[in-house]
Amino acid sequence: MTDQTPSMLDLVIELHKPLDRLGPGSAESTNRALDFVEGLGSMERVLDLGCGTGAQTMTLAERISGSIKGIDLFSDFVDELNA
Repeated sequence: MTDQTPSMLDLVIELHKPLDRLGPGSAESTNRALDFVEGLGSMERVLDLGCGTGAQTMTLAERISGSIKGIDLFSDFVDELNA
C-alpha cells in the first residue's frame, strides 16, 4: 500500500493555485516600479523571478515590448501562467 497523504508543499501549492496573485503587490505597484526605469524598449529582456501564476508578469507584458521570461520554483504555477 502506498502513502497517498499529500505533503505540506503539495497542500501549499493547491491552496495558492487558484489565486490571481500569489504575493503582495498589485498592478499599480508594478507599474509604479516600472515608472522608475527609463528607456524601456523593444530590445529589453526581463526576468521575472518567482513569477508565480504570472499576475505581475502580465502587467509587465502590457508595458514592455521586449521579451519576458517568468521563472518559479513551482512548475505548477508556471504551467498556470503558460495556460
